[in-house]
Amino acid sequence: MKTKTNYIVSSSYIILCILGVLFSLKGSAQNQINLTIDYNQSTSLQKKVYGYNDEHIHKSYYSTNATFKKVYNDLGKPTLRYPAGTGSNYLNLYTGFAEGWSGISSEQFDQRVNGVNNALYANGKGRKEDGGKGQDWRKFAKFIKTENAKTTYIINLSTMTLNENRQVLQGIKDMGATINYFEIGNEVFFSAYEQPYPNATSYLRKAKQASIMIKEIFTEAKVAVVLPAKFYTDKSFLDGPAPSGNRLENWYEDIMSEDWYDALAVHLYAETGMSSSVNPANYLSYEKSYTYGISHNDNRLQNTFERLKRDFPTKKIWLTEYHTGGFSGNLRQYKLRLSYLGGLFNANFMMKLFSNPQIEISNWHSFQQWLTFRSKKGELMPEDFEYDELVNYSFFKMFKDPVKKSTKYIKTEIENSKKYDGLGKFEGKYDEVDAGTFYNPNTKEGYTLIFNKKGNNYKLSKSSFENNLDGEILEFKEITPDKSQNLITAINDTSESARLRKSISNINPVTGIYNLRPYSMYVVHFKRKETVNTSPELNFISPVNNVTLNTGSTISVHTEASDDNGIDNVALYINNILIRKDNAAPYIWGGPEGNEALKNLETGIYTLKAIATDNLGATTTKSIIVNIEDEMIDSNIPPELIILQPTETTTLYQGDDLIVRADANDPDGIREVRLYLNGELIRIDTEAPYGWGGNPLLQNVTEGRYRIKVIAIDNTGQRTKKIIVLTALPKALKDVGFDKENTGAIVVTPNPATGSNITIYQKGNLYLRLYDITGKKIMKLDVNSQELNIDISELSSGLYILKSDKTSRKFIIQ
Repeated sequence: MKTKTNYIVSSSYIILCILGVLFSLKGSAQNQINLTIDYNQSTSLQKKVYGYNDEHIHKSYYSTNATFKKVYNDLGKPTLRYPAGTGSNYLNLYTGFAEGWSGISSEQFDQRVNGVNNALYANGKGRKEDGGKGQDWRKFAKFIKTENAKTTYIINLSTMTLNENRQVLQGIKDMGATINYFEIGNEVFFSAYEQPYPNATSYLRKAKQASIMIKEIFTEAKVAVVLPAKFYTDKSFLDGPAPSGNRLENWYEDIMSEDWYDALAVHLYAETGMSSSVNPANYLSYEKSYTYGISHNDNRLQNTFERLKRDFPTKKIWLTEYHTGGFSGNLRQYKLRLSYLGGLFNANFMMKLFSNPQIEISNWHSFQQWLTFRSKKGELMPEDFEYDELVNYSFFKMFKDPVKKSTKYIKTEIENSKKYDGLGKFEGKYDEVDAGTFYNPNTKEGYTLIFNKKGNNYKLSKSSFENNLDGEILEFKEITPDKSQNLITAINDTSESARLRKSISNINPVTGIYNLRPYSMYVVHFKRKETVNTSPELNFISPVNNVTLNTGSTISVHTEASDDNGIDNVALYINNILIRKDNAAPYIWGGPEGNEALKNLETGIYTLKAIATDNLGATTTKSIIVNIEDEMIDSNIPPELIILQPTETTTLYQGDDLIVRADANDPDGIREVRLYLNGELIRIDTEAPYGWGGNPLLQNVTEGRYRIKVIAIDNTGQRTKKIIVLTALPKALKDVGFDKENTGAIVVTPNPATGSNITIYQKGNLYLRLYDITGKKIMKLDVNSQELNIDISELSSGLYILKSDKTSRKFIIQ
């Protein structure tokens, strides 16, 4: 069965003549960009990531409005967030109006309390003193019930009592509506909320009380606490212990110390390249500020999620606000987030979220920026009103079919994309083209989303796509800058009407070539040919079959599973009792979280059974026997030890974070597992799972050699040692494909060469040969070594070519 799909995208470039070149290339040369899908690497699609922040305070209609319901259904009923963002900390839904708290500053009261109440009045919801209803939760409850809307609800503990919250939630339930996702406050870790929440300890105490109350009313509810993920913008955040008085760092560490909550509510806003005090006369162009934003995401976004996964491995992430920044000071008037590039930025942002299964919910900020219509101050909109769709709405809607009609998400690898230069503190080289694939194994239909983030044109061959896909393209949809304008004008247009301007069309190429325009998004709807489904592969890694352990032992279980259609889940049973079903690799059971049945085993024979299920429902079952006996095992037997990550074949680069995972078992039980790096002890773990990654010595590694040593010690003092040696390669190698699997790559440094030696880095090649400009073979090189040091002192000046079975590379000797 075909497991990988290769798209071929080409961009024209100019071949410059080099002194000494004796021949000319035939035909027009092109830079080819390949997009590769590995269906075996799919993850469950988190459909609630397709959501938005509703900002009800600033809407001149209630959710029961007929036009709003029409819009909501037109978008495919995405997840929505109620009632607002910052205003949620002041809006008392019990009364319908905003309130303050004891000790609130007059400035904050005027901006937030009066500001919210004035907005409610302006949007036709009345004044409290006039008997108005304000923000009426009953309207929203009716909407949830009739539309079966998935909702995240913000609990206000700043200006509402616990009992007031209880009465509102009970009222919602009594109307027949159900809410299952709750955030406790909105960004209340900031110092502006020091009166209601002096510190995280007081916040957690109130939040836990609220959580108990919520789950008494909605028994299936999940609760998220708010977390400042400041390392997204500040790389030094939490580098060491939180200093005294640092509210955000102490807040983060206090959240880490508790475990009763279900999820983390996080907000991420990308930098604009300007401070909040910037003079409006010095605003950056939208194009440059947008480049700051995509640089920020390409540099920090995935690292931020990896950090959260490491610090909170059992918690889901709710990204309940995200977009470009600029909400304070003079930047409030800077409208990048409303522009075409703002919409393109956030669409690319949302696609990246789907590649992280730990992200359960997300909310695009915000619906306020999606529709434009004429309203009258102090009046609600009629049931049927006319509106125009703004660019953020259009970009968001491009995800409707991919999300609603798919069940899996597949990271889509890009080879040889042109690179753009990151800006400011996000300097680096990043791919101009991003892609991701949404897929349904049952229908064999999928949607590949392609983002051309910068200013180069690319091409996609229809026939090549369909041949590699083993299927056909059903639709090729694009959203591009307004084609009636010059490109630079269109993407930098700051006029009010620019919020409406975009071009959306379906492409049917006459020549069989799709043109991918600059600063554009594409949705490629395809269908694969029918294939016969085969059962997944499944193996136990540890423990070994028929192992004998002592009474009272605790075991750790590790399996590996793969399938052409991707693995949906792997379930582990002990004596036919389900331990846990895991939906994503690694498939490891054992340790402190929910695996009591694997601890302190009594004398007997245990059957461990694993069942792997692929995305089409096919299953494979494997079983092993574990014998638990009284003290009869030779106490001199050392423990079993496996280093799961990294392996001897792992490629490490300057700037990477090093993550080490190990698995250990022993009849006498494991007392501890130690990790050493270059002879220095990193940490001792006394309970599975054994994983390390948070130590500064393992982060942002420099070039050089790293000796990783793991020692497992059992309860009798017997030891087993495993060592892996890795070399961190230069960061520049990532830009030429060394971080891509199953591809050949060659790099020459320095190039041009001015001395007597060059270094060649190569991988994934079956052979490698050096030729001069005339095509004469100079030498054959060893492909068994990644790093080759070559003496070129005997070679003449000129152009040389390194050629392998996969690729080629030119370099110059001066």
